[in-house]
This record gives sequence, C-alpha cells and structure tokens, in this order.
Amino acid sequence: ILELCVGNHELFMRRRKPDSMEIQQMKAQAAEEKARKQMDRSRLAKEKQLREEAQREKEELERRLMAMQEETRQTQEALIRSEETAELLHEKMTVLDEEARLLTQKAAEAEAEMQRIKLTAIKTEEERLYLEQRARDAEIIATAVIEDSERRATEAEQLREQLKRAQMAEKAAKRKLLEIAQGEYAN
Repeated sequence: ILELCVGNHELFMRRRKPDSMEIQQMKAQAAEEKARKQMDRSRLAKEKQLREEAQREKEELERRLMAMQEETRQTQEALIRSEETAELLHEKMTVLDEEARLLTQKAAEAEAEMQRIKLTAIKTEEERLYLEQRARDAEIIATAVIEDSERRATEAEQLREQLKRAQMAEKAAKRKLLEIAQGEYAN
C-alpha cells in the first residue's frame, strides 16, 4: 500500500512539474499549426463565399441584359409594324380620296344633266315621257353616286383616324425604344 501511495504521489508530482522547453516548443508549434489551419479554413470559406456571390451577381446581370434585349427587340418589331400600318393606311386613304373626288365629279355631271333635261322644252308627249324617264334615271344615278361618294368620304375619314392612331402608336413605340436605349446606356 505504501508503494502504491508513493507511486501515485510521483505521478501527481510529475504532472504538476512544468513542461520542459522541448515540450513547450512542441505545444507552441502545435498551437501555431492549429491556428494556421483555422485561418486557412476561414480564408478558403471566405473566398468560396465571394466566388458564389460574384457568380450570382453575374447571372443576375446576364438575366437582366437578356430581358432588356428581348424588350428592345419586341419594341422594334412593334415600331416596324406601326410604320408599315401607317404607310398602308396612307396609301389606301389616298386612293379613297381620289375615288371620292371622281364620284363627286360624276354626281355633279349627273345633276347638271338632270337640270338640263328638266329645262329642255318638250315638244311631243313621246319626247316628254322619254326625257322624263331620262331625268328619273339621271336622278337615280345622281343619288346613287352621291350616296357612294358619302360612303367613300366616311371610309376616308375612318382611315384618317386609323392613320392618326397608327402614327401615335409609332411615336409611342419610338419613345419606348429611346427610353430602353437610354436605360441600357445608363447601366
């Protein structure tokens, strides 16, 4: 029992004894190595986080760029369609204006013919009936021509309104395209 107590006391004293210089150096080196590894791990984790953030930002910028390019393309297509529609409406309106002018001229000629026939002296009953029939025919033609002329004039007015709307749509598309272009330049 005494030897056991002595042995325990020696172990206790050995543990209480300060470490030798060699052991202290080894412990210091181990602590430095541990600290260095911890710093390396922290640095690598930080670099990984920065890389991931940069990748996410790059993908977001690419997505926004593609969306802006698509919006620009759609606006340009809308502008082209507006310009084509305005040109077609302008051509159709010109044709209708010419047709309306010709119909108005025909109506005036028919009216003049009707007035001339009415004022012509009728010498015989047969000639009078014939001329009356011609006058009725001329009046019917004049009425039809006037109605057709009014209808064409209405169509021409509708086309003018369509042309005005198409021109407004074209201006709006150009303005939107300019805003998009300025937005891209600003970014």
